Amino acid sequence: MVYATGTNTYFGKTAQLVKGLIPSVTVQKASDEDGDYLIILAVALVVVILTVALLRGDKVLTTLEFCLVLLVAAIPVAMPTVLSVDDGRRRSAA
Repeated sequence: MVYATGTNTYFGKTAQLVKGLIPSVTVQKASDEDGDYLIILAVALVVVILTVALLRGDKVLTTLEFCLVLLVAAIPVAMPTVLSVDDGRRRSAA
């Protein structure tokens, strides 16, 4: 039984609230820098892991699977959502 669609759903109402906010440039810049730092750190860790695994003679496929999981987990997909803050500023309806 469908009782709500579009903007009448929980997620639709949330999207409408977020849509009207002006993003804080400082917060956006900080989250972008943090995201870049996390990605660089993850790639550096993958290089170290691959080097150590090859020197130890570990299975390459298993090591690559682990590295893939590490890279996917390190990508901060939800960071902008987590850092979204309503500071009271709204766009004008003009």
